[in-house]
Amino acid sequence: MPCPTRCKRGSCWCSSVQRQGVARQRSPTLHETGLTPRRFGPHEFPHLLELGIGFTDVAKRASGMDHEIPASAFEPMGLRARLRTHRPRFVAFTSKRAASFWFSRPTKHITIGLQAPVEGEPSIFVLPSPSGAATRYWSIAPWHELADLIRKTRQAP
Repeated sequence: MPCPTRCKRGSCWCSSVQRQGVARQRSPTLHETGLTPRRFGPHEFPHLLELGIGFTDVAKRASGMDHEIPASAFEPMGLRARLRTHRPRFVAFTSKRAASFWFSRPTKHITIGLQAPVEGEPSIFVLPSPSGAATRYWSIAPWHELADLIRKTRQAP
């Protein structure tokens, strides 16, 4: 089942494309950081909208690992339109390549973590991919940083 393409009122998680394996790996991470009360299976991801978490991707018409996706498949303007419609407070890219299309700069100039604020846009995070193919770059620390910021925002009056 594909992940929802809506990003409502809370956080939106963006990757290059949605893949079942990455989705299965993302759920334990969301739970471990305290953003979800339990692990959710891929078939349950639509229920994450109830927690303010939505999933989408930047390359809707392609599949495969990031390096397999042609640049022409990335649609950052489509993502911008979805974000204007649903107006999440946070956007988290789980792919530096997807983030590079959002920011229009090479991946070598994309850093992990909270990005510089842009007026009128949600807070943008770039997170290490939970994909097994990205194991050597894995760190849960930026995921905890994002979770802490989301919790602080939810608690603010």
